[in-house]
Amino acid sequence: MEEDKKELPELLSIKHICERLDIHPNTLRKWEKKGLVECYRVGARRDRRFLKEDIMRMFRRDYEQDFRIQQAEWRREQALEAQERRRGF
Repeated sequence: MEEDKKELPELLSIKHICERLDIHPNTLRKWEKKGLVECYRVGARRDRRFLKEDIMRMFRRDYEQDFRIQQAEWRREQALEAQERRRGF
């Protein structure tokens, strides 16, 4: 694909990152809220932007282990919520 050959900009939007990493935008927002990655607010709407290097670093180093732990915790939370919903019906 032609777009893949282009150099990534230094500041990336949520949409751009999520499309490339195949993750839901809320996942990236949660990572930002938990301090796994820093965001910068731009424009009048205060849209989130992320440094390319921060995103790349997150997947290069020990963040992979943190990611797996966070993902396991999230899955456990989702399973517990689903279980609670089933009990409510």
